[in-house]
Amino acid sequence: MHFPVLLDIKGQVALDYGIRGTPAHFLIDQNGDIKAFAPGAKDWKSKISRDLIQFMIDANIKK
Repeated sequence: MHFPVLLDIKGQVALDYGIRGTPAHFLIDQNGDIKAFAPGAKDWKSKISRDLIQFMIDANIKK
């Protein structure tokens, strides 16, 4: 599974989304709306993480 990653060098996106700490992970839909938030370090290569992301993607596609 591949998805884009934003590198917010100047911190503007962090300000726009109200991020207070890093790392912070978001699933954002094509309209820019936050669909899921996960603070702190995560192992995105784990099966449970991949399954969670796929579940959220599938749930939002059906809306």
